[in-house]
Amino acid sequence: MTADSSDEMTSFAGEISLQTRLGTVIGRQVQTSFNGKTGIVNTFHGIPYAEPPTGNRRFRKPVPKANLQSPYNASDFGPACPQDLFMMMGWVPGYPYVDEDCLSLNVFTPEHAKSPGSHGNYAVMVWIYGGAYVIGQSKMYSGENLTLVGDVIVVTVNYRITSLGFLSTGSSKYPGNAGLWDQQLAIKWVHDNIADFGGDPNRVTIFGESAGGSSVLFQALYPGNKGLFQRLITESGSPLCPWAYQPNPKKYARMLADKLGCTDPDLDLAVDCLQHLDAMAVVNNSRVGSQDDTVFRAEWVPNYDNDFIRRSQDQMFVSGIDMFKDLDYMAGVNNNDGAFVTLLAIQPYMVSQINKSFSQGIPRDFFNNFYIPMYFNDYRGNTSKLIKDMVAFVYTDWRDLHNDNYTRQKFLEFSGDYNFFMPILSSIRAHAHTPAKSKSFLYEFHVRATFNKSPAWVQGANHGDELPFVFGFPDLMADGMGFRNNVPDNEKQISTNMMIMWSNFAKTGNPNFPVTVPESIVWPEYNLETKRFLMIDENKSSVSQNLFGARASFWLELEPQMHALEMTDSNVHHETGLGIPIIVG
Repeated sequence: MTADSSDEMTSFAGEISLQTRLGTVIGRQVQTSFNGKTGIVNTFHGIPYAEPPTGNRRFRKPVPKANLQSPYNASDFGPACPQDLFMMMGWVPGYPYVDEDCLSLNVFTPEHAKSPGSHGNYAVMVWIYGGAYVIGQSKMYSGENLTLVGDVIVVTVNYRITSLGFLSTGSSKYPGNAGLWDQQLAIKWVHDNIADFGGDPNRVTIFGESAGGSSVLFQALYPGNKGLFQRLITESGSPLCPWAYQPNPKKYARMLADKLGCTDPDLDLAVDCLQHLDAMAVVNNSRVGSQDDTVFRAEWVPNYDNDFIRRSQDQMFVSGIDMFKDLDYMAGVNNNDGAFVTLLAIQPYMVSQINKSFSQGIPRDFFNNFYIPMYFNDYRGNTSKLIKDMVAFVYTDWRDLHNDNYTRQKFLEFSGDYNFFMPILSSIRAHAHTPAKSKSFLYEFHVRATFNKSPAWVQGANHGDELPFVFGFPDLMADGMGFRNNVPDNEKQISTNMMIMWSNFAKTGNPNFPVTVPESIVWPEYNLETKRFLMIDENKSSVSQNLFGARASFWLELEPQMHALEMTDSNVHHETGLGIPIIVG
């Protein structure tokens, strides 16, 4: 059975006026329905948390909003931060509204969140969107259905992206990571103000997907956030993912400045010049790296600044992570996360390389002789032929060496392992590595949704496919994700189950409590002895263990040990590279 337009809908139910320390905030009440549950949700959209990051504030830390005009009309979403409009419209068709004055947030509360006697009792979930730090906006993630089903307060946040959010000259004037500082200021706003909306500032969960997931962990590793949130949920993202960290930001700041005519030899002065240009002119010219440069690491992403990010990528979870370990942590992946980055970025790059210098029609030889070495150039800087041969061995399907379909599947496994799976497993293992009062949970999302338009050979869930399930298939996500009026009953039930588990975790740190999931599956804690995790499938979810088994053992245990041994061999040439730290399980 499939939902029609009358089955799931959100409609205006009236205005709501709320007295806060910020002044009077006027929002909207909406009636929403999902999977048989109907109720009223209070929505407050477009509340600014920072002064406009324009003029001499561009590329710098945000400045807290001094005060709101009272009463403040919070009926409409604020604009998205400047970004590529073509890419943006692919996700939120029909809403090309961008403006540099974009640092706002949205609050969704249960109908009676401020009723007499509530006293700010609701758990709070703060969403940080993904989009490779290049696109994204909070409007897509309308939180009314998650609020309704989960009985929680949901906050969604805009933050700066692309060069406006992550340009760095490496100096104290422009150290970079402005987008992370935006997120941090919004989190602080929630801590300071959410009680006025009925929320509990001592039960705050930050959660996000892809770049949002890596941002969640960057926030968890920043000591200045201590006490501002208690729990973390990351979906398909970690600071250890290659695309989440830029080791050479000055290079791209120079290239962008020169491209736009800001050629002062002093890079800080050149960026001063960029502050006077139109924001969209800066964004539209921000693709400055070559295809070789950006196949793994985009120009404008977080970087080491010795302020927000105080360790290099390979040291991110090695020491000084006490705050992170004190937070309850749920992490997860989609089983075909790797297909997204492969089909979008790596495959076009590889096609160009095949046409340049490799014979076509020999995918396994190309995989072994070009693709694997290409990865190791990013991963380690360089490594030995022995390790490269071992990787080729692990990712060869020995049933039929000449079967291109088998090779293609191994190609996706390898891409997923490097770009997503091993970094995420490293993060959850680091959290579970030493005894702590906090809890760890791991999931794999394996649902091939009806809106998934990938080729049949890309099995299960693509990158981002879990998003409609986590937010209850909201209207504003429908056209971009392709599920308008076409959500089968079983997918609505999976969504309900996930919203219950996600909100349970936000309330108690345990996805099994206080509301029982209809499937009655107990999701066990993750530990390094059993490595148990929840497999979320379209048929019936189940508990399994040791996600990615032999591949995880190879990358997280064997390969780092072999690399360390080879580093002692003076006959093997090594350059400094970026590796995943060993977490022995």
